[in-house]
Amino acid sequence: MSMNEQLELVRECYLKVASAQNFWTAYRRAAGESGTTTPELPQFVTLMAELTRTAEELDRKIEERRKRFDSVPVLQALLRFADGTTRKVAVSKPTNEIEEPYIGEMFYTALKAKGVAVSLETYPVLVVDRRKRVVAEIPTEK
Repeated sequence: MSMNEQLELVRECYLKVASAQNFWTAYRRAAGESGTTTPELPQFVTLMAELTRTAEELDRKIEERRKRFDSVPVLQALLRFADGTTRKVAVSKPTNEIEEPYIGEMFYTALKAKGVAVSLETYPVLVVDRRKRVVAEIPTEK
């Protein structure tokens, strides 16, 4: 699961906890509690604080990963093919939506026909379609 997907789950959890807190408050008022406000339960506050810290940490990690290639004018990846040869190919830098360097699907089809096997870089090379959805990956060498 990508860090962007993890962040989305954390944000969804936060919204659900906030919603649960609102429902709990509504229930307590409906049950006859007096006053216009209901004190927040420590469990809700603690969980929301933890979710906030987690989201901030994921945001920081995503930003660091995305910026690691900012100083590189043209990003290239060294790929190894089934016959043992290696070639450098130009790849696109990560974006907010795509966490790793990537290539287009048509370019990948051409590389696949030549027997591309693995990325010799520290990162995998993702394959995206025209809608910028990840459809495949050239993995790193283990």
